[in-house]
Amino acid sequence: MLIHAIKLDNFLSFGDSSETIPLGPLNVIIGPNGSGKSNLLESIELLCNVSRELMVPADCLWKGAKGIPVASLSVVVTNPGGHQNLRYRLSFAGTGLPTIVDERVESENPPPGSSQPDVYYSMFKFFPA
Repeated sequence: MLIHAIKLDNFLSFGDSSETIPLGPLNVIIGPNGSGKSNLLESIELLCNVSRELMVPADCLWKGAKGIPVASLSVVVTNPGGHQNLRYRLSFAGTGLPTIVDERVESENPPPGSSQPDVYYSMFKFFPA
């Protein structure tokens, strides 16, 4: 399964207004020290392991957020059985050990005539602010 794009918000060195990072079959990550190269790779590792462990590492929330930050990872992947790519979203929040507060699989784009994407899986837990 090919990851086409990834967006990180409030995750490690990625703040609350990060941009979507487009990805291809082969990617070269370059940048100065402290620019988030390793954090990008850690986000992909987290996505690979979250279904097995159902836990989010305690130190993955962006330290610059006010209050209790809600971090999110959003990746667009190839849909092997369909015509449209899928978006996987994972959100987590908390102090100490973060809790997964939202997880969903949806179509990358809304179908014609709709403003919302098709949702194939959704799990939402209320997290008090």
